[in-house]
Amino acid sequence: MEEWLCRPVSLSLSEFFCTKDPGELWEREALCIKETLQMKSSVPRTNNLTLSSVPYFLQTSWSWIGGVEIVEWGLSNLESFGRYAVAIRQKGLEIWVDDLSPADWNKWKCYGVDGYKVHIKTAKQFPRFFNEVKRKGKPIVLEHIESKDIEEEAKQIGGNMGQGFLYLPFEMSSKY
Repeated sequence: MEEWLCRPVSLSLSEFFCTKDPGELWEREALCIKETLQMKSSVPRTNNLTLSSVPYFLQTSWSWIGGVEIVEWGLSNLESFGRYAVAIRQKGLEIWVDDLSPADWNKWKCYGVDGYKVHIKTAKQFPRFFNEVKRKGKPIVLEHIESKDIEEEAKQIGGNMGQGFLYLPFEMSSKY
């Protein structure tokens, strides 16, 4: 599964998604989702969505092969998430939680999400937390796997899926 996140190239993620107004945040997220819907892909994808934008998203007819990845920025409405999860699934989408941490685990472990994404450093720093997440039996993607050494570390702590940029050395021509 691929994670599709877009933003204007002139802004960082935090600059583009930094707003206190839920309607404006949704407008920005909707622009990104619309862009990804235009792109053809045979690989299932997740599109990022904040909790505060879920009610807006549910008013659309949008769907794709894959799921939504609930991200950490934005205003929260977790108390309504159980009801929203049913509606998201009715669109045929999976639900993943991005950047799961020990601080958020108690909020998320009771919800029927399809998978979790955990930063490799968090998994290593908090092994009891990571083992509890693994015991849920849901898929876990370890994020920030960006070298062969980190890939080996992920395997050692029991990770079976990873995400990141894998930088491979290569020779550049003298032209550059």
